[in-house]
Amino acid sequence: MAKKLEKEFELVNRIIERHWNRAVGLANAESLMTYWTVGAFVSERLKKAQWGSKTVEALCDYLKMRNPKRKGYGKRNVYNMV
Repeated sequence: MAKKLEKEFELVNRIIERHWNRAVGLANAESLMTYWTVGAFVSERLKKAQWGSKTVEALCDYLKMRNPKRKGYGKRNVYNMV
């Protein structure tokens, strides 16, 4: 492969990597914000004694039923969010 062509290919590779890394960072930030918001919501319900552990368990079951492929919203994780 010619040196000039290899340099151009490397520029394209850097463009891809820069945007890929940015996308991953944005996705991680959004996941963190989701966990924070869910944790605050559940925490508020628990503090006001509107919900108990059975309700949190029912929420986790509901979330699993609505989207079986979604991971990270089991009872233990939801309590970690709280």
